[in-house]
Amino acid sequence: MTDPSHPEPVDDPAGEARAAVTLGLYTSAARCLVQYVLAPALGTLGVLLGPLGLVLQVLGAVVAVSGARRLHRLRHAAWPAYVVVAALVVGVTVWSLLDAVGALR
Repeated sequence: MTDPSHPEPVDDPAGEARAAVTLGLYTSAARCLVQYVLAPALGTLGVLLGPLGLVLQVLGAVVAVSGARRLHRLRHAAWPAYVVVAALVVGVTVWSLLDAVGALR
C-alpha cells in the first residue's frame, strides 16, 4: 500500500495520466455504443443489451474512480476536475441501478 502523501515515482507521468483518462473514455464509448446505437438498431433483441449497458456503466464508474486516484497519486494538475467527473459518473451509475431495480418491481 502506498502512502498518498508521497507520490509514486513514475518514468512517464504524462503517459500515466493519459492512460488513466483514456481507459475511462473507451469504457464510456462502449457503453454509449451499446445503449444508444446497438440496442435501438436491434429492436426487440436490443432489450437483451440493457443488462450489458448496466454492466458497462458500473465498469465505467470503477474506471473513473481508479483514474481519479491515479491522477491524484501523480499530483496531476487536472485531478480535482477528474474527481468531479468521477463523482458524477458514480452518481449516475447509482441512479441507473436504482432505476433498473425499480423497473423490476
